[in-house]
Parts: sequence; structure tokens; C-alpha cells
Amino acid sequence: MLATFSTLVLLGSSQSQATLTNLSPGDSVVSIRAVEKFPPLASDWSLLPWKDRSDQFLDLVLRPAAQGEYLPLFWWDDTQIWEKKTTFGLPSFIGMKGQWQVFRNAHEAIVTSGTVLSGALIGRDMTQARLPGNSSAVNLVGMQSAYFSPTEKVFLDGIGSKSGQSFWYDLFPNILVGALVAKYPDQVDLSSKWENACRQWLRATNSMAGGAGFNHQGFEIATNRPFFKTHRETDAPAGLAYLLLGGYGKTKDPKLLEGAKSCLDALQKIPVDENPNYEILTAFGVYAAARINAEHQGKYDVSKLANWCFDPSYVRGRSPNMPKTDLGDRYGVIGGVWGKRPVAGLVGASHYTISEKTGPSGYGFGFDTFAYAWPLVAAVRYEPRLANSVGKWMSHAVDSVRLTYPDQISKDKQTCFDWASKNTFAIPYEGLMERDYRTGEPGPFAAGDPLRAGWGPLDLSIYSGSLVGVFGALIKPSPNPKLLRLSLNATDFHALPSYPTELFYNANAIPVKVPLAIGPDIRLYNLTGRQWVASPGVTLAPGEAIVIVETPAKYPPVRTGGKLTVNNIVVDHGIVPLAAEARSSFTEFARRGTKASISK
Repeated sequence: MLATFSTLVLLGSSQSQATLTNLSPGDSVVSIRAVEKFPPLASDWSLLPWKDRSDQFLDLVLRPAAQGEYLPLFWWDDTQIWEKKTTFGLPSFIGMKGQWQVFRNAHEAIVTSGTVLSGALIGRDMTQARLPGNSSAVNLVGMQSAYFSPTEKVFLDGIGSKSGQSFWYDLFPNILVGALVAKYPDQVDLSSKWENACRQWLRATNSMAGGAGFNHQGFEIATNRPFFKTHRETDAPAGLAYLLLGGYGKTKDPKLLEGAKSCLDALQKIPVDENPNYEILTAFGVYAAARINAEHQGKYDVSKLANWCFDPSYVRGRSPNMPKTDLGDRYGVIGGVWGKRPVAGLVGASHYTISEKTGPSGYGFGFDTFAYAWPLVAAVRYEPRLANSVGKWMSHAVDSVRLTYPDQISKDKQTCFDWASKNTFAIPYEGLMERDYRTGEPGPFAAGDPLRAGWGPLDLSIYSGSLVGVFGALIKPSPNPKLLRLSLNATDFHALPSYPTELFYNANAIPVKVPLAIGPDIRLYNLTGRQWVASPGVTLAPGEAIVIVETPAKYPPVRTGGKLTVNNIVVDHGIVPLAAEARSSFTEFARRGTKASISK
């Protein structure tokens, strides 16, 4: 159980000490097995200023006039294949020679839409982007409609491409655009196209749910049938559930909500020992399940889904015809000691054959880790029992992802320091390897596929850094770096109105005080303890988390329909009924209250 702090009580009076405790009978912390096994934090653990790093990334990649080897990265695309408008492109990796001729429309939505979303998340107006060397502001958000297929009516990763080869490559561009639509609801054309895309994927969902199932490689929108050739991406229903739930949040179309539920129903039926996780979509299913449970009385197993995200799966790197004893890539969240350094929290493979010389070993990816943080941190607002596990995971992830940046790891443990030192440290490597693939020496070693496989001159990746703004938005300033402070609202897209909600996790080896301050206009609610904050002196034990909701003090809290609301906005989705003897005390607290605020 989460600790109940003596300083956090329901009442503003010491004469009556009634408390709110459980989400439901038998309520307990949702434990993620892999996170519990993480090694201690590294002795050189450090928290980057992620918003600054996000700004540095954007300043370079969105600079059409940048100069230097392989620069600029940005180019204008006037091919107008699907839409009679100019758009722009970014390469997935640095170093593609002749990009102005070769690239034209050869750019990926995952890279460009992800980069635009990063800017939006850290507070830039990407509809009025000021690009150095450009005479007027440009609407980079509206340009993302270039990825909308006029025939298939969905967003695809490549302009001129077709759906069907990969669920995650087909679904994620739609998820990215959905987030942009949530940030910029006034972009009417993009919003309309995205709503069409949600309904097309609902059609695909209904087709699979009603017949062939979701166990396929992809889905061909044009023919309305699933596709399978080389592998199966069995986490597709998780991504579909998230997309359709977002569509419901935007349109309130009940068919989209039912579609999301049918996807979660399919996941619910999968045995716990048949982990379907393929890339990143399962994490989005955690959010969908948590939110539908909270808002629509769902009964989905969030614990099973969350553990699937972190446990090694056997879906990637293994042919469907291989026996189950074959290990595959063992894709999930890495947690171990590489060389002599703890490396944990990175999303990737723990059994990946990087080279014949080194044999199977770990290979973690920055992009995938940023992507996981987006839904998993937001899910805690709907399922606060995840707070400890998500807080602990993020305390490791922020440090391990840091090592993919050239200025954060020693020169002899990376492949492209010379170029980075002359141009920028804001572009990360594709990933972090357990061993130096060239020599077999222990890592961690920052590198990527281009040099190893011989198809590119640099391992530095715009693709891998494109979602850096997720960390930039989620991670808030804290007086103690190891008191991790996370916004649960920043990536909670197409949500109902909510109050500022933050997760604090103490990664220190000693108790640490959470920065709360008394104020006249704010009342704080402890969501993990299900109690009102009656004192600014809240202290977290090592490895402990707390979620704080900041509500306006002028409105009384109301208990209705199993929820706690303030001014008709839900603060707690799952309170238990108060005993009769506590009701009068609750009413008295609502009348008087104790006011505090989160220190800014």
C-alpha cells in the first residue's frame, strides 16, 4: 500500500481525522515487475534540462539556412503529390548527401510530425513558426496534412505510400496528428482530416474485431483487409484503442468509444504469458485502459498491460514460424548493468544481434523511450496506483536516454563525436548498445544502424530526437533533481477539463520534502493517498511517489457518482463512499478548507 502521511488529512480540523483511502476494495500499488528489478541509479546520474535540450534540437533542425557538413537538415518539399501545398521535410538520420534532390517527398511523418509536436509541447506556436532565413512565419502544423492520403483517408508515414505493411508505422502518424489537433483545435482542415482518419481506422477495427482478428502485420485500408507476410504486430489493438479514444474525446461519437473498447476487449483476452508488445503501441493501450476504466466504468487489466510494456516480449525478431522457445529480440524495457554502469529504463531489445562479433546483447532507443513516456505518465492521472512504478521508471529513463547525446558520454564510447563537436550536441544517437559492436568491449556505447550496416555516414538521428519535447513538457523544475516532478496533463490529449496534476517521485536515498507552499486561492488534493493536503510539510520516503492535484479553493469539493469533483471537474475518479459519521466532517472541510499550492 502507499504510505499515508500524517500531514495529509481530509479535514482542516484536528478534532476529526476521517480520511479517504482506497480506490476500491483491495486497492494496491500497481507493481511493474521489470521496474522493481532495476539496479540502483548510476553514481553519475544526472538530469538534463530537457526543455533546453528540446529548444536546441528544434533550433537546429528547423533552420533552412544552417551551414556545415550535411547541413541544413530542413528542406522545402514542393512535390504536391497529395495536396497542392508546399510542405517540408527532415531526414531520419544526419548525413544523407544530396538531400535537396534525393529527399523531395522522401521524408517521414513520424519524424516531421514528431518534431512539430515537440515544439508544441514546450510552448512554441508551431502554426506561426519563425524559421531563420525565412521572411515570414509558417504554419508547420497545417503542413502535416500533406501526409493525408486522399484515397485511403488516413495519415501515412510517407507521402505517396500505401497502408498495410506495418501497423505501427501506419497508426503512429495518426496518433501524432491527433496530438497536434488537440494542441491546435483551430486548425480546421487538419482536424477534419484527422476525424476522417479516426473513422477509417474504426472501420478497420470493426472489420478485424468482427472476423479476422488483430493478429496481423498491418491492415490495407484500400481493400479493407488485414495483411500478413513477414511478421505479426500483435500490439495493434493498443494503438487503435488510443487513437479511437482520442477521436471520441474530440467528436463525442459513441461509435469511436465502442471501437476503442473492442480493441481493449481483444487485449483483455490475450493470456498474460503471451506478451503482444511489438514496438511502442502497448504503452498507449495502458493509457486507453486506465482512462476508460476511470471515465466509463471499464474493467480492463491495467496491470497486465503495463507489465507487457516492460517485460521482454518475443514478437520482434522472431518469425511466426519459429518455436516459442526462440528468444527473438526480447523487446521491452532494459534494466541491467552494462560494463560497470547501470543502464535501465530504455525501451529496446535485450537480446539483439548487433554483430556476429558481439553476439546478442542490449540495444535501447531514445525515440521509443520518449514515446513510452507520453502515454504512461498521462495514465497515472486516471490510475494513480501506477505512480510509484512510473516514477521509478522515469527516474532511470531520464538518465539512460541522456547517454544517447554526444556530450553526455565519453568520446571513446560513441561513433560520431567529431561531427557533433563541430556542429551540435542536440541530435542524439539512434540508441545505446550494451557493447561496442566493432570491438565487443563493454558499453554503454552510443551508436546506430547507419555506420554498422553501411548505409549512412553518421549514427546521429533526427528521428530519435524528434519526440524530445515529450520529456521537455513532462519534466518540471524541482529544487532537488532526484525529486522528479512530472506533469500528468502535458500529454493527456483530447481529455476532459482537468486541474494541474503532478507526480513527485523521490529517487534519493534519503527522505525529501515535496515543494508545497500555503496560498490563499489553491487547495491541494493528494490523489495517491486520496486525502486533502493540510500542511506544506509533505515528505516522501526514498522510492516513494505522490500525485498532487491543484484545485481552486473558492469552489467546495463534491462527492458524486463515486467521483470527487470541484466546480464539476473531476479531481478523483475512484473514491469510496464516506461513512455516515464522516459526512458532516467532509462538509465542514468543503466549507472552510486548507489552502496550499505547488511551489512554482
